[in-house]
Amino acid sequence: MGSAQRTTIGYAKDDWSIERFSMLANVLSAIEDNSGGRLFNVVARDRENLASGDDRVLSRLDETDFEQMWLFGVDGGAGISAKDCAAIDRFRRRGGAILTSRDHQDLGISFCTLGGIGAANHFHSKNPEPDPERRTADDTETPQILWPNYHSGNNGDFQKVVLPSPVHAIVRNARNAHLNLLRS
Repeated sequence: MGSAQRTTIGYAKDDWSIERFSMLANVLSAIEDNSGGRLFNVVARDRENLASGDDRVLSRLDETDFEQMWLFGVDGGAGISAKDCAAIDRFRRRGGAILTSRDHQDLGISFCTLGGIGAANHFHSKNPEPDPERRTADDTETPQILWPNYHSGNNGDFQKVVLPSPVHAIVRNARNAHLNLLRS
């Protein structure tokens, strides 16, 4: 199965480039089927703009053999071009699966231009939470991070993960035996 992991920004040292997500790509790439073959072919890359401002792959995603795309929204507004959006929409309509992920405030705000996906995300300056009571800063330790944030701990800290049953195949892997310690 072909899977593309992308960020909505180009490489920038000490920013949310794809290398920050390399552990995820490595885990997925290492999963094997019963005969020892790789189960997933993962391509992980940052945004790569053409002269037109469109991304080299996203702008023709529907023409690739990828079956799914995991898009990490780490931009402040110019992460996806109109041509990228159109190709992502065609990819989705042809049956391609899309997982999007973003963080606090306005990170990944270019998702607003993706049909259906944008409406499912709330940002500080676009498509805010409909409930005004949820439009409050909840990170008292990092006051420069505004809503939406849904604070779950200190920025960068690891959090305990409790695995529900049944355990997903990605976790049910001999290389991930240490994760069984986290099951409740």
